Amino acid sequence: MKVLLIGGTGTLSIDTTQLCIDRNYEVYLFNRGHNNTLTADNLHYITGNINETENARKLIENYSFDVVVDYLTFDKETLKKRIEVFSGKTKQFIFISSATVYPPQSRRINENCPIGNDGWIYSKKKRICEEYLRGANLPFEFTIVRPYVTYGIKRIPFPVISKKSCWNLVNRIQKGLPILMCGDGNQKITLTHTRDFAVGITGLFLNPKAYGEDFNIAGETTYTWNDVIHIIERHTGKKAKVVYVKTEVLANEISSLREEILFDKGRSRSFDNSKLREAVPEFEEKINLYKGLGETVDFLISDTSVHINDSIFHATEDVLCKKHGGNSKPAFKQYIQYYWYENVFIQKVKKKLKGKG
Repeated sequence: MKVLLIGGTGTLSIDTTQLCIDRNYEVYLFNRGHNNTLTADNLHYITGNINETENARKLIENYSFDVVVDYLTFDKETLKKRIEVFSGKTKQFIFISSATVYPPQSRRINENCPIGNDGWIYSKKKRICEEYLRGANLPFEFTIVRPYVTYGIKRIPFPVISKKSCWNLVNRIQKGLPILMCGDGNQKITLTHTRDFAVGITGLFLNPKAYGEDFNIAGETTYTWNDVIHIIERHTGKKAKVVYVKTEVLANEISSLREEILFDKGRSRSFDNSKLREAVPEFEEKINLYKGLGETVDFLISDTSVHINDSIFHATEDVLCKKHGGNSKPAFKQYIQYYWYENVFIQKVKKKLKGKG
C-alpha cells in the first residue's frame, strides 16, 4: 500500500507514520522538511509547501497513491486546493477534522449527533470543510476522521498550557509555582494516546466501510483535568498549586485561548466509538492515561532538548494566578510581557515594527 501523509511528523501524525512504516507500507511524507528525523527503507520525503498548489502538483506528478491523509487543512479554500492537487493521484482521501465540531454535552457522542460548535472558529471551519466534502463531486473516495484531545510523548493535554513546550507546565509544578485551571477541573473528558489513534486511522485505509463516512477516533474512558494534574504530581513528586478560575472568567482573561476554553476545554465531552470498532475491529484503547501520560511526563523531565522556556506563558500564569488567588509574585517585566501578548493593538504595532526591522 502506498500512503502519503501531509505533514506526518507532528504530535498527532508521527505515531501513524511509524505504524505505517512498521506495517511495511510504502510511506511518503509531504512537508517542509523541518522535523524529518525518522528514517526507514520504506519512508520517503517529498519536501515542499503543500499550499503552493502548482508547485505541489509538479512535485507529485510522477506519483500515485492508494491513500492520502491530510492533517494540515483547516478551511474550505485550502481543501479545494488539496482536491485539485490530488485529483487523479489517490484512491482515498482522508480529511482530519475534529471532534470539537460537536457541541459540548453530557451524553456520549456518536456520529449521529448533530454537529455545529460554531462558537470556536476552528471548529466552525472544520465543519464547513466536512460539508463541502459531502457535497462535492470528488475524483476519489473520501473519509472524515474526527480525533478529540490527543496526547503523545511531547504533548500534555491540558486547558492552559504553553504552545511552545509542555515542559513549562511540568516545570512550574516542580518549582512550586501555581498553575491555572478552568472551572473546578472536574469536566468529563476523553483523552486519546496518538499510538491508539494510529491503529484507528490506519484501519480505515482502503476500507470500503470507510468510504463516504465519518468516524470519531477517541478513547471511551472518561477522565478529568484534575486526573491529569494527579499524574503529573505522581511523576514529579510535587504537589501542584492549582488556582481554579471560573471558565467564563478565565476565557475572558486569556483572549488567545478564549474560544478554545469556552467551547471545548472548559466543557465536558465523551464518545461512543461503536462505529469505528465495527469498521476497524482491532481498534481499542490500549494505552490508559496513567501509563501514557506518565511516559510523557518522564520524557519531558529527562530530555533537556524540550526544556524550552516560554516566558510569555510564565508571565500569563504569574499575573493571573496572583490576580485570582495564587502566591506567585510577578515582576514588572512579567506584567509587561503579559499585556504585550494579550493586547491586540500592541500586537499589531509589534508586527509592523518587525517588518520595518
